[in-house]
Parts: sequence; C-alpha cells; structure tokens
Amino acid sequence: MAVAKSLKKKPWNARVIQGWVCTFIKDPDDLPHNNYGTWNETALKKDNTFAQEVHMHLQSVGKYE
Repeated sequence: MAVAKSLKKKPWNARVIQGWVCTFIKDPDDLPHNNYGTWNETALKKDNTFAQEVHMHLQSVGKYE
C-alpha cells in the first residue's frame, strides 16, 4: 500500500503491484511488460482511405462550423 501511495495511485494498484512482486519472487526472469508508449500510431497513419475521408470532411465543414 505504501508503494501505491508513493506513486499517487489508488489502493487497487497495491494489489497489482503485489501480484507483480509475487510473480517476480517465483521467477525473476518473468518481468511485467509495460505497454506505455506503444500506441504511438494513429488510425490516420494506418488507414489512408480513412485519413482522406477525414480530411475531405474537415475541408467541407469550413473554418468554424
């Protein structure tokens, strides 16, 4: 609970951290994977057709509509 508080997290995060610690104690090579920063690509970059449709819509709407 102290670790969760020091990270300014809610109490349920203490259980998540506890699970990570227990897993690490059982197998030190089994580290949790952090997905932070892996979602850097937008749908506009993945799908050119969608990007074109969005651009066309924005151009048709006008500046303040």
